[in-house]
Amino acid sequence: SAESFEDGGVRLSDGSMAPEAMVIWGAGVTPGAAVAGMEASKAAMGRLGVDARLRVNGNPRVFAAGDVAGAVRPGDETPLRLSVQFSRGGGACAADNVLRTLQGRPVRVFDPADPGYVIPLAPGDGAGVILGHELRGRVPILLHYFMSIYRSWSWGNRWGMLRDLMSHGTKG
Repeated sequence: SAESFEDGGVRLSDGSMAPEAMVIWGAGVTPGAAVAGMEASKAAMGRLGVDARLRVNGNPRVFAAGDVAGAVRPGDETPLRLSVQFSRGGGACAADNVLRTLQGRPVRVFDPADPGYVIPLAPGDGAGVILGHELRGRVPILLHYFMSIYRSWSWGNRWGMLRDLMSHGTKG
């Protein structure tokens, strides 16, 4: 079994190293106890039910965005997938709608564009759907790094991701 994850591989419980091992890690994606305890309608995965303007159903002065909100694009029936692009766009829309509500102005509909998604698989390899096209290999992983670097908050993080891309991201 895995003992620790180190640069270049996984250290096994017997002390040996498994170089270039693929590690899959899953984190919880359900809203926390505070949301679970709210008396509000819920969407799939315990997410808050929201209308097209990201108002929590039944309360026109409470907004929710990001992974905690079960936002549905106009014309669709299922909530948007969990993703950074929808969380960022939803947060901006919800914040704008809070200001609009306070100013007595009409709130706007959250109708995000969906450029697709990328799943990094291994050094130099990825898969995803980009602009409606299924892709696999180097193009998706390069797009993943590009977007990660673009969205990063600091130059230190950007340089670190660029170093990672140069040393690991293009193997294959």
